[in-house]
Amino acid sequence: MAVTQPLTPNICDECRGVPLKAYPRAAIRGATTKLRRYYWREIWTGTHLRFLRWCDEEGIATQDEEGNSLVLTLEGQHRDQYEQFERDAIDQVSQLHKTQPKYTYEELSDAEIIKKHNVRVTEYKATYLSPTRDQVLVLALEDSNPDNAQSVEEFVATQLQSEGREVMFCESLPFQALFGCLMWMWVQDFADPFGRPAGFGGRPGEGGGGNELIWTMLPSDFGRQAHGDRRRAELDEHLDFIGATTKDILWAFDYWLEPSRPLRQYLWAYKPEDEQRARKIIQVLGVQKVKTVLRWLAESYWARYLGWPDLFTWRETPDGPSDVRFVEVKSSGDRLSGEQRNWIQGNDSRLGFDFTLAKVHRTKKLSVTEPEAE
Repeated sequence: MAVTQPLTPNICDECRGVPLKAYPRAAIRGATTKLRRYYWREIWTGTHLRFLRWCDEEGIATQDEEGNSLVLTLEGQHRDQYEQFERDAIDQVSQLHKTQPKYTYEELSDAEIIKKHNVRVTEYKATYLSPTRDQVLVLALEDSNPDNAQSVEEFVATQLQSEGREVMFCESLPFQALFGCLMWMWVQDFADPFGRPAGFGGRPGEGGGGNELIWTMLPSDFGRQAHGDRRRAELDEHLDFIGATTKDILWAFDYWLEPSRPLRQYLWAYKPEDEQRARKIIQVLGVQKVKTVLRWLAESYWARYLGWPDLFTWRETPDGPSDVRFVEVKSSGDRLSGEQRNWIQGNDSRLGFDFTLAKVHRTKKLSVTEPEAE
């Protein structure tokens, strides 16, 4: 067909100098920073252009005899080189954002988030060790022995335990294990027309190394809101099916540990400690709260699986767990991540857990001398 209409200049936002509408990716493992989420197209394009140019210079074919792309195969064979090009692309995009940002990261301050969602804040005072290396280490104010130093999470856990509370280090992995084990039949339903075999690389201690793949079944839209919307009726049926009591769900969890393993490997939630903590969460939260968590994750998994607080705490009573609470721990100067903000919003609107932000303030500083190398 002949082109009769000339090209129209300055029709797109970028050409007209208008700030682009951002379509950030969900925060996924290895891509949780705003730069990687907002500039994913620029990073992908820059990486592949560099990689293809390098292949051309090295005389490496990027197409087979029928003209089909070999790029995915080549990425596996030259992974180190590909990852270097990805780092180069990220550096270039980072510099671009500093001088000529294409997207704006508009967000509320931590104080505004805390006020908007009625977050209770608990203040702690501590002595900070200096200098700080890989992680912040603190002491109780009355303690001057550096050997007793703890991370800020351990410090707050110790304070909670001194109040007679049970404490479990939490974050996101036990909830990924909880979802993978109890929802695998819903995710991997053979009646789902979107289901297809999916292979992924071996995990540490699972599936070996090299080019060995772990295979499982996944719907092509897994983890996106579209998946949850499409499978809403089946989700209701599945949540009814897994049981009406905490005892029922614990039985299902134990029974499904092995058949759910491939999905949990895909979700990086396959280790025994992840399984044990997920089981404890069921025991403490009970059937209704667990189902609330499962539904919330199922509706849009990739947008919600991160950001869970550092600590999970409760009191043991003769009648069972009570005064259940989640606690996010922040040291002086730390800010909430995007995933934590998302969780706080979701907790306020949907989950309804008792939640506390614990701030460990630097009240004193203790200088420590590093041991001399032998």
